[in-house]
Amino acid sequence: MMDAMDRPASHQFYRHPQLPWAELRVSQHSPHAYRLHMHAEYSLGLVDHGHATFTHPAGPQHLHAGSVVLIEPYVWHACNPAAVTAWSYRMLYLQAEWLHDVLGVQGLRFAERALSDVHVAQQLHQLCVQLTQTTANAQAWTDQLRTLLHRTSLVRPCLSRWPLKTASCNWRWRSGTSTPKMP
Repeated sequence: MMDAMDRPASHQFYRHPQLPWAELRVSQHSPHAYRLHMHAEYSLGLVDHGHATFTHPAGPQHLHAGSVVLIEPYVWHACNPAAVTAWSYRMLYLQAEWLHDVLGVQGLRFAERALSDVHVAQQLHQLCVQLTQTTANAQAWTDQLRTLLHRTSLVRPCLSRWPLKTASCNWRWRSGTSTPKMP
């Protein structure tokens, strides 16, 4: 039987023609370590197998299968597998301006950087699966993403656009109400 370290690593990227603002990375059996880096997009990740250390401004956090990571644009971070192991994960990248428009906000800050919540993991899994299917419906996919972000209280809206000039963020919706303005 082949051990996880003996399996070849694979990295695939998916973009759906109806969802050009979203890109999915699927990495399987990856032993690769990454230096601190950042993205211009919002990043929502799901650990499928193995263990990793997630390094971000608030400090390192241990990840395991089922963990979800949430990263705003231009936030330095690194996710690396536990020593001498491989891990599998999916990372969904969302264009910041598009997401702000969809949610009717000027900016977002995630309430937590990493969490272990089976319901959030299942919803993110569904979004990832749909992005790989040719039959994905852009409006239905966007509605599911909106539901994930609003119903789980994963995000806090900000009055300023990313990148934020300060570490603080004002948590009011653009409209000044306690609920987001939906397009």
